[in-house]
Amino acid sequence: MRKDPRGPEDDLAMSILEASSNCIMVLDLDGQITSLNDAGARSLELENRQALDGQDWTDLWSGQHHSDASDAIKGARLGQRGGFTANCLSARGTVLWWDVVVSPVKTANGDVGRIAVIAHDLTEIRRASEKVEVARNSLDAVLSSTTDSIVVVDHDWNVIYLNERAASSVGRNGRLAIGENIWEAYPEQVGTVFHENYLRALKTQTPVTFEGYLIELGVWLEVRAFPTESSLSIFFHDITEAKQTRDEIYRLAHHDALTGLPNRAMFLKTLETSLAEAVVSRGSRAVVHVDLDDFKNINDTLGHDAGDAMLVAAAQRLRKWVPASGLVGRVGGDEFALLLCEDISMSQVDILMAELRDAMNVPVSYMTAELSCRASFGVALFPESDNRPSELMKNADLALYSAKRSGGNQHAFFNPQVRQTIQQRLSALSCARDALARDAILPFYQPKISFESGRVVGFEALLRWMHPREGIQPPFLIKDAFEDPILAVELGGRMREKVIADMQQWRAAGVDFGSIAVNVSAQELGRANFSAEVLSGLKAAGLPSSMLEIEVTETVFLDDGSNRIEDELNELHQNGVSISLDDFGTGYASLTHLNKFPVSWLKIDQSFVRDIGTNPDAAAIVKAVMGLSHSLGIRVVAEGIETLEQWKLLKKRGCDLGQGYLIAKPMSGGRVPYFIETWAGVQEEFPDKKKTVQRPRK
Repeated sequence: MRKDPRGPEDDLAMSILEASSNCIMVLDLDGQITSLNDAGARSLELENRQALDGQDWTDLWSGQHHSDASDAIKGARLGQRGGFTANCLSARGTVLWWDVVVSPVKTANGDVGRIAVIAHDLTEIRRASEKVEVARNSLDAVLSSTTDSIVVVDHDWNVIYLNERAASSVGRNGRLAIGENIWEAYPEQVGTVFHENYLRALKTQTPVTFEGYLIELGVWLEVRAFPTESSLSIFFHDITEAKQTRDEIYRLAHHDALTGLPNRAMFLKTLETSLAEAVVSRGSRAVVHVDLDDFKNINDTLGHDAGDAMLVAAAQRLRKWVPASGLVGRVGGDEFALLLCEDISMSQVDILMAELRDAMNVPVSYMTAELSCRASFGVALFPESDNRPSELMKNADLALYSAKRSGGNQHAFFNPQVRQTIQQRLSALSCARDALARDAILPFYQPKISFESGRVVGFEALLRWMHPREGIQPPFLIKDAFEDPILAVELGGRMREKVIADMQQWRAAGVDFGSIAVNVSAQELGRANFSAEVLSGLKAAGLPSSMLEIEVTETVFLDDGSNRIEDELNELHQNGVSISLDDFGTGYASLTHLNKFPVSWLKIDQSFVRDIGTNPDAAAIVKAVMGLSHSLGIRVVAEGIETLEQWKLLKKRGCDLGQGYLIAKPMSGGRVPYFIETWAGVQEEFPDKKKTVQRPRK
């Protein structure tokens, strides 16, 4: 390297430059390096800073920056100051970035004698910038590919950023763009949920999340807004389809699919809200349970399509008559519930129910049929009845039960007494189920005696049941169970099984018991296979059908399924089973029924027998019944005989058979053989002709 002639001033200058943190080089006019300060040597990772002496300075830079370096040298020779930014490799191969200034150094006479290069190390800044750029590019890529639309606004509501999805979804053909004011683009949204939530986010400096309907575009948006001190970042996406699906799921979960009415869950929720409002306003409410009286018959006879048509028509009528402030719901198969939300009195409800009942009574046209749409209504008032939604519903249901029990096609208000009746019924049903489960149903037998021969000719089987603590119980304690279609059939079936088993045992022991009468309900007779089951049971036990007598009440003949019942009774009669009509004279039986049904025996109710010796009307009725029966070839049984006088009068009138406490109380099956063996007939010369025996209930 050429010798660098430097004077004392040069040494002073170099000592100053050595103190700089920048990389400083001195070049000769040919562009060769003559000196390098320590800071430059460290930056270039040189072990010896003289290692670059004599090297062409332009060779330090990467190829793309050679021309920049050459141009700077040429300019310096001409006395011009220049600069550029470039990168080079250190002695260890590290890429270094520099901000370079190239200046001419003049001599005392004004000529350019040397060239000074000051290079500021930008490597760390450049690396940081590159990282930021990479991050920015990555962020842009993420924001562009995200399913969210993103808009960022400053505190003046001007858009300072929006991604491509936002531009395409809410840009309104370019109206919403960088620099646009969102409220000028969407003036209709000022004061809406969007405006209010954005203001709240900025005011509280807390994120907000909400859903809103953008009416201009007809879409539902889920929005999340994140505030900063200078901006508001808004993330949103279209949830229209999801919301429609969600709303449909909610509707299906809270509404009846057939009628479109709110279901029980929705009705109860609305009722709870309405009662809470009524408590605050001290208002009144009414809950009405509605049940279609003839729905089961329509469903059974015409099918479910007819039943569905009936339910839809009923729903439409209820909607029409219930005030707009109220609510109609379907809460069961053929049960509806009404909520009257206006302050309403009992008298007003009474009028509305009468009008609604008349409206429901209009038949529903279905294909070629006219369907009965009669209904019963149970009403519970708030606050008179109760202030709890569930209890109010129960009370309306209890009132409905009362209306149905009274014949239907009417309305009834809740009465606490109804609850007691229901509880008794539930108790009866519970006892009956328990007795069946424990096989505690027992037949007791009351003998029937021939007035002509004085002999035992048969027995009536009377149901008793064994209580686990109270012992033998009469049937009236579970009488409500006989109105339940399932329990009535189970109780009747169990009784016949027990009776047939006793008959089989007596016959095997040679006991001449005659025939046994068993009471049968309309629910049992209404079953298509009833007669087949009875005859099959007798055959399996090896018993002739003449040993069994089926005893029915007059109400059986009035049942809706009387045609089927007639078929069942005829089948039994033709196979040798006798049919007996019980409690004649207390109901609605007529000569038509006696001609229509195969009745072999007619039983005079004990109420007439009891008064036969003291009441001329009772005596006349007994005489007429026996005369009518015998003229039709029907034999007569008088029940409830308690005195010898009654016995003699009935015998005189020509009665065929008698039973009652004068003869014997009902007895267990085990005592029947002994009674038959020891029976000595009725002692007609009783010391006290009017002596009576206390009569229990059947």
